[in-house]
Amino acid sequence: MNVAAAQRIAKANRLLSTTLDLSGLDLQRLPPELATLTNLSRLYLSDNRLTTLPDSIGNLTQLTRLYVEGNQLTTLPESIGNLTQLTRLYLNGNRLTSFPDNITKLTNLDLSSNRLTTLPDSIGNLNRLNRLNLEGNQLTTLPESIGNLTQLNQLNLDNNRLTTLPESIGNLTQLTRLYVEGNQLTTLPESIGNLTQLTDIDLNGNHLASEIAAAASRGISAVRDFCRELQTDGMTVRETKLVLVGEGAVGKSSLLAAMLGEAFDEKRITTHGVEVKPLNLSAADDDTIILNAWDFGGQKPYRPTHQFFFTSPAIYIVAWHPRHGADQGCIDEWINLIRHRIGDEARIHIVATHSDPNGQPGDIDRHRLNREHGKCIAGYHWIDSRTGTGIPEVKAAITATAKRLPHLERRLPARWRRLMEELNSSNTSHLNYGSYLEHAARHDIDESSAHSLALVATELGHWCFYPDIPALRSLVVIQGDWLSRAVSFVMDDHDTKSAGGLIPHQRLSALWDNPDRPASERYPDYLHEALRVLMREYQIAYDVRNPDSSEPVSLISQLVPTTEPDLEVWDSYGQHLPQQTYIIRFVDANDRTAIPPGLMNQLITWYHRFSLGRDDHHLSLHWAHGVALDDGYNGRALIRIDGTQVTVTVKAASPNYLCTMIANDICKYLSDWQGLTPTSLVLCGDRCVTPRDRSSGTAAFDLSKLQARRAQGKLEAGCGICYEQIPINALIGDGNRIPTDNPSPENELAVITSRLDGIHRHIIQEGLDTRHHLSKEISSAASKLTGELSESQQSLVGLLSRIYEEHQYFLKLFTDEAVSGPRLFTIEQAESGTWPSKLLKRRFRIRLWCEHSQVPVSLLDQDPKRGVYTVELSREWLVNARPWIAVATRVLRLSADFGPALLNLSFNDEHATLFKDHLDLAEATVKELTSIGDDLLVGAESSTLLLSAQTMTSRGQLKSLHQLLEEKDPNFAGLKRVRDRDRFLWVHPRFAHIYD
Repeated sequence: MNVAAAQRIAKANRLLSTTLDLSGLDLQRLPPELATLTNLSRLYLSDNRLTTLPDSIGNLTQLTRLYVEGNQLTTLPESIGNLTQLTRLYLNGNRLTSFPDNITKLTNLDLSSNRLTTLPDSIGNLNRLNRLNLEGNQLTTLPESIGNLTQLNQLNLDNNRLTTLPESIGNLTQLTRLYVEGNQLTTLPESIGNLTQLTDIDLNGNHLASEIAAAASRGISAVRDFCRELQTDGMTVRETKLVLVGEGAVGKSSLLAAMLGEAFDEKRITTHGVEVKPLNLSAADDDTIILNAWDFGGQKPYRPTHQFFFTSPAIYIVAWHPRHGADQGCIDEWINLIRHRIGDEARIHIVATHSDPNGQPGDIDRHRLNREHGKCIAGYHWIDSRTGTGIPEVKAAITATAKRLPHLERRLPARWRRLMEELNSSNTSHLNYGSYLEHAARHDIDESSAHSLALVATELGHWCFYPDIPALRSLVVIQGDWLSRAVSFVMDDHDTKSAGGLIPHQRLSALWDNPDRPASERYPDYLHEALRVLMREYQIAYDVRNPDSSEPVSLISQLVPTTEPDLEVWDSYGQHLPQQTYIIRFVDANDRTAIPPGLMNQLITWYHRFSLGRDDHHLSLHWAHGVALDDGYNGRALIRIDGTQVTVTVKAASPNYLCTMIANDICKYLSDWQGLTPTSLVLCGDRCVTPRDRSSGTAAFDLSKLQARRAQGKLEAGCGICYEQIPINALIGDGNRIPTDNPSPENELAVITSRLDGIHRHIIQEGLDTRHHLSKEISSAASKLTGELSESQQSLVGLLSRIYEEHQYFLKLFTDEAVSGPRLFTIEQAESGTWPSKLLKRRFRIRLWCEHSQVPVSLLDQDPKRGVYTVELSREWLVNARPWIAVATRVLRLSADFGPALLNLSFNDEHATLFKDHLDLAEATVKELTSIGDDLLVGAESSTLLLSAQTMTSRGQLKSLHQLLEEKDPNFAGLKRVRDRDRFLWVHPRFAHIYD
């Protein structure tokens, strides 16, 4: 028998106690003497190892509160029903799969973190409950009897598997808090509108239709009002979007016409852009499903515009001509184009048109497609639009797919439907947002509801609305082909093709507002900026600079010249610099080599800020199969598509960073094309030890194997040509990390720390005093990259590149968090003295830094208060955040000495001193946090505090800090969020133009 338990029971018996605490005593069973304590009203059994409660628990008939959380209970004895005075029962953190139906007087019941899959109907008998916590179970439904709990004011259903809530929940009119986060809800019961006392609702982490999610984002009143309107003026809509894509002249329009019941037209006109038609399908339950079918032209010039209209949920048809073959039909390319924009939620039917009359299917590798694209493939079909063969089967299959979509059936306010029908029947191609709101107001639809309707209409395939693109959020596009036609005018323009894709904005305006075209095909001047932004956002074009003219010019990346230009400017660059070459090969599941579609166009667009012609587009060096880049002291790169592989060559004082960045970006782009796998090879180049050819060594090493060898502590790799052992670091440098999709910040921060230590040791060994008197030498070295660098300058430039790599990699760890706020700041203590052990919070100064220049906003603006905020931070937050606070400060300490000089930023002595002081204060704070360490948490009174410290990640700390700062300054001191390739940076306004 547990001695401590026996002593406490004996003492309670002797004193006739009404309270007994046996928590945390590692009990596996309860002592039988416990049953004699019939005076007990409160019993604490938490945090033991109990697997069951004895029947004798029923003897404690005076119990009003029973705490058994944190045990291993799988069942409860029937005798628990004898506890007729029990009002509070805490069973959270056990293994219960069922709940007894004979406890009726409870006011508080906590069953969270158990294994319940269902609740008995008898749960409705607990009609005195005020609080019910069912969080963290496996519930898929709730019984209608839950509506009998009319005294309930808090209901927690977080993190279950609920797909619906019962309508009876509307009977809980005393409910003030309802938590349903992390379930699988697609809709809400309309009876939610009855819950007039509800002040807090959490619907995050569900699969709610956009109209409900939009209401939830505006708060409980909006949710309640929306549900109430559905009760009085709601209508059921069974509707979704159907998208038909494929190569030109494969018969997409004829397929759609056949499904519409139209006669076959031998002379059907080729589709240009997109046509939209409604397709009515009869389901087995006699309810009609409407598919708004978007029929896209398959010609190459129109393909970039398709992605404007890919949405989810939707059904996609990829059509191909079996006589031309699956490869010529570009089936993989079309599937990947859809998945690139939609993800694995896409549902794709692959339809072979012009089916053989003898029933012989075309040659298509279904097993490979299924293996590579998994659940995205909804079916394969063979049809003949001329005879109608296979059309009924296609319609039936599409109907079945539609019925499985999560939001096929929606309840919408009838007034929303009336507005949609009004605009769809008009000849209006588009509306500015203000005019759209005026139309909505005439239907008694307020602004927030009108915004939700625009989102819903986009999902259903009626309109196009882009609220996340600033220049486009002022438009509601009623006719989709209006957008694609605008881009096709540019892609088809002979002058633009002849100019290698360069088009002055004046020419764009002339194309879009051509008086020779009918009014429906003209785009007035006020729309031109929005159209240019649309092309930039979807990476069709970007702006270039022409120093000889004030007129802005754009480059259409798909129209760059096909002929390779003279590469003398590349050949003559940095002949004295080290050179690094990677070869990236791509193979499909059948080991066939291939090049990802549109790869070079994407790279030209992604890297436009590194273009040789970023200041003068005449100096640009790019063509359909290659591009040359310049990243300052990080070197120059030449990227070429050579047959079925991509070659990346970098010349730099330290070429590994730029070479690796490009290779990783190519692999990142490839990740959207699931059918291809990359292999990266490293050429030995001038690291070759073979005397016969030191300058252009041809031995190729598998990059992943080199990295694996180094991870195992091996320093050399054997060459298969000269059979010599070559140092791995000589091949790939001491950087070159293996890219991961979701790196753990805690692990990766340790890697950065180790590498920063190495850089610091190098600085000491080389005798480099990284202070501002080096500015002239740094600037001189940076300007001489095209000429001859001294040995010391080359060492210095290589050092800069290594520091910059750590800075970039640190930011990359928090790529997702950059969506909501900046990542680069230092923390300084705002109060002197040691931290008292009982003090939970303390004041600190947060100082924001520009992520481009690595300079504080306060110095860039010469305003000591700019971007500096005093906030209260809790001790557990600081303990969790200290790894990345320390790394950020160390990165800034190294890079801040060089960054201003490289950007030609001049600071006077006073500012230079301030610069140093800021970093000194930040480093002092880091030392303080490190010395305090985990003992900050020792003696913490709250168990949730300790749990938080163990489970919260650095990413979580950053998000919470963003919220704190946003409350003080929603503009983050004027920092601009810009896009750098596929990620965001927060930069000072003076540098924002670099990323345009």
